[in-house]
Amino acid sequence: TRNPHGYKGRGVALFFSSELGDVADGATVIARDPGGRYLIVQCKIYNRNTVFVVAHADNESDTQQEEFYNRLHAAMPTYSTDVDYYFMMDANNVANWLQDHRDCNGTGGGNLRHPKGVAAMQDWLRAYQVTDAFRHCWPNKREYTRDHKEHDRIMHQRRLDRIYVSTRVATTQACPVL
Repeated sequence: TRNPHGYKGRGVALFFSSELGDVADGATVIARDPGGRYLIVQCKIYNRNTVFVVAHADNESDTQQEEFYNRLHAAMPTYSTDVDYYFMMDANNVANWLQDHRDCNGTGGGNLRHPKGVAAMQDWLRAYQVTDAFRHCWPNKREYTRDHKEHDRIMHQRRLDRIYVSTRVATTQACPVL
C-alpha cells in the first residue's frame, strides 16, 4: 500500500520487553504521523509515567525539517515534571557540527546542517528538558551513525541517530544502562 505522499514502507515502531510487565496493555498512542514519521506513546514503566517518541525526521529541505519538528512538538502532551521522556530518533541533522560530524575528504562534509531544522528540534528538546544520552555519558567521544559514501569511498560521517532522555533519568550511574 502506498501512502498519500507516494512513499513505500515508511514507518517507525516501538517494542516493549516482556521483562517490563504489561506495559502495552496500559499504553496509549498519543499521536502518530500519517506519513509514518513519528509515533508518541504514553505508558507506565515501573509505576513511572513515561512518554516515548520514536521519530524519523524529514530531510528533503531545511524548511521541511523545521515543519516536521514543529508538528511533532505540537502533537506532544503538555510537559510534566512527573513524566519520564525518551525520544529515540533519526534526527537527520547534526546538532553539534564539531563533535558529531567528520569530514573524510577535505571538502567540509556536505550540506546537511539544516539550521532551521536544528533550531526547531532544539526548541522541542528544551521544552521537555531532555538531554542527549550519548553525549551525557561520553561528552567528548566521537562516534557516527551514518557514513556518506560516493563510489564506495566514505566522504563524511555523522551522528544522526540519537536518544534523548529526561535530565532526571540521565545520571552518571545510568550510563551503562543508557
